[in-house]
Amino acid sequence: MELSIGVVANKIIVAIICISILIATGGVVFFYVSAAFPVGDGAPFVVGVTLSMLANIAKVIMLKKAITRVMDINSTNSAKAYFQLQYVLRMLFTAGALLLAALLPDNIVSLVGAAAGVFAHPIAMHIVRFFLPKETTVTDPAVLEPTGKGGE
Repeated sequence: MELSIGVVANKIIVAIICISILIATGGVVFFYVSAAFPVGDGAPFVVGVTLSMLANIAKVIMLKKAITRVMDINSTNSAKAYFQLQYVLRMLFTAGALLLAALLPDNIVSLVGAAAGVFAHPIAMHIVRFFLPKETTVTDPAVLEPTGKGGE
């Protein structure tokens, strides 16, 4: 069975959304259960998770486009340099989401929510990789690597 990069990327995006919803729901339940204690409101946590979710989705889209572009580049050195630049840009998306959450007031965005939402991307990569059939081949296997040069 052969899948295109776009199909795998779409599965990763759906997994990121589902995991982010689970994280946000868990945070809201935590804040509801601990309402007797002054831990705060659940809304900033949800906003932080949503911010990280949007950054994760942008990273997956950038990864898909980078892989497609690298496959068209003839020079190995140029392809490697382009992919490394894209890797740094994807990391800057994560840093930007966390920095924005840190700089905004706590009653708007929770840094803890943003940090929790960052973990949705690697978890989604592992889930998609786990549920793909063993005989599945992707146009470029780097999209399935949960760590290292192919993913985050």
